[in-house]
Amino acid sequence: MKKSIFCILILCIMLSLFSTEGKYERKSVSSVESIWIGPNAFKGVNTFPYEFYEKMIDFYIELPRFDFNEIPEPLLEDFRDQANALNVITPDALSEVLNQTIGQKIKEILEDPKIQTGRISNFKDEAWDATFAGSKGKSMGLTVEEIERLMNSAFIYLPYISKYELTKDGDEIFVEITGGIIWYQVKISPEGKIDLQLRIASETYTQGFADKNPKQTMGMKADYKHYHWGNEVYSVSEELYAQYDAIQALAKNLSVKTKQISEFNITGQIVETLPGRKYSASIGRKEGLYLDDGYFLVENYENEEGEINAKTVGFVRVVKTADNINHPEELTVFKQFIGPKIGVGSTLREHPRLGIDFRFVAGYQTGMDIPKEYTNFLEFSGPKQLLKEDAKDQIFAGIEFAYNLAPIVGVSQTFFELESTLGIPIVSYEEDVTNSFVYTFGAYGGLSKKFWFFRNSLNVNAKFGYDRLVMSGDYIAFDYKYTINAWGLKGGLAYNYMITPDLLLHLGADYKLGFKPTGLTLEFNDETLIDVNSGFIASKYPDLRLGGIMFNAGISYSFGELPFNLFGWLDPLKKY
Repeated sequence: MKKSIFCILILCIMLSLFSTEGKYERKSVSSVESIWIGPNAFKGVNTFPYEFYEKMIDFYIELPRFDFNEIPEPLLEDFRDQANALNVITPDALSEVLNQTIGQKIKEILEDPKIQTGRISNFKDEAWDATFAGSKGKSMGLTVEEIERLMNSAFIYLPYISKYELTKDGDEIFVEITGGIIWYQVKISPEGKIDLQLRIASETYTQGFADKNPKQTMGMKADYKHYHWGNEVYSVSEELYAQYDAIQALAKNLSVKTKQISEFNITGQIVETLPGRKYSASIGRKEGLYLDDGYFLVENYENEEGEINAKTVGFVRVVKTADNINHPEELTVFKQFIGPKIGVGSTLREHPRLGIDFRFVAGYQTGMDIPKEYTNFLEFSGPKQLLKEDAKDQIFAGIEFAYNLAPIVGVSQTFFELESTLGIPIVSYEEDVTNSFVYTFGAYGGLSKKFWFFRNSLNVNAKFGYDRLVMSGDYIAFDYKYTINAWGLKGGLAYNYMITPDLLLHLGADYKLGFKPTGLTLEFNDETLIDVNSGFIASKYPDLRLGGIMFNAGISYSFGELPFNLFGWLDPLKKY
């Protein structure tokens, strides 16, 4: 088995990137293998799931905007040797090796006078073919077709992994990956001179998690024996689950980094203006567009020196994707959110994101009911409760992740949301309570829909989940946690203001219907002693209600990368 696997992708494009301003031209990509792994990268694990990684690369990196070929093998030997000899793997170190090995070989080959002669004749001259194959081509180990691909090369692309570590903490398994992408641009002057320019040498970090003995929550357990990828399900070990999790997060981050390179942005020219600040352009599913993808509006202007420059004047999203695969005449429709109305001829430039939003909120909840007599656990100096009075209100903070379902369901600005909140009741404790603390925890999931009016939107949501009343602290030599669990249903309305395409201001109000409790748990030093889900819990705590009206304010941000895999199983279901 090879000590390392590496990848070099050469993106071959026509010497002119755009035949018409604003029109996207597909790029041709040449690849060998999918990734280069540093010789000392593995820690705690000896194998790498190449098959699953290849599947992720096929989906996230080998995008519809590219055509793929292969790179000549003879160019790679020196790179392998020098890269594997590095003591420390960094983007700068790898990029230097890449430049000094493959980069210099490409320059040497393409600047050779005999190769230049073949280029001028477009490699169609049979006499030249025979001469090349019998002399220069034989010594280089390259075919005419391989040389022809190199002559049209525009970029060299290297994804790599410098750290791949698996650790265990009891039954919990963690996988950490440090890796990145290096991009070189290969420029060929009309005189045949070759110039390699480093464009990007960036790094990312991802992690995966699994548990051999997951805890039960409200009668449910996480399943780390099966990894879901769209409609496919893989039977895996917990160790492999954690690896898959981290690898998919890595591939997703690399995908966004790839799309963010300006030459690889999908671009289009507005060919029609429509009512309601909408525009149409002749790009679509053939190029890999999805519903709700974001695009900047770009216009050219002449500066004081008479030079033509481009400036961003607005922001739009896809509201109808054209099926230009089967119907080349169809146009994609974009809706404007930021900027003045523009006309035909302006350019659209892609703004790549993960399609996942993060929201942080803080707020106030009223209408709940936590009777003080329900909080008498583990204060053994006498039959008394922790709280001095009933709790009716609390302050809370929460985080929320929202996945854009629009490319799956075909309805713009529809999201699947997961949220968790931590609440602190506004109440006094009994004077002699010193080692215990009362708080609430909520976890909900559901759907939301945004209705936009330029920069402003109204967001309606409906969610289902559970709440916990938690009493925790320490008693003698033990840390304890006693929880009373109840299901809940909530719905709400929020206002959002688009500060930037990625940053929203959020103001919201929700009504939570808290049901009677159905479960309780008792833990000592993180060991579960009691875990009961039964109807008799409601009779024990008949007046407990964790619902009410919730007012909140916060900010929302759209991610370009994440250190963990979130909602990844939904990605292959995209179709609109």
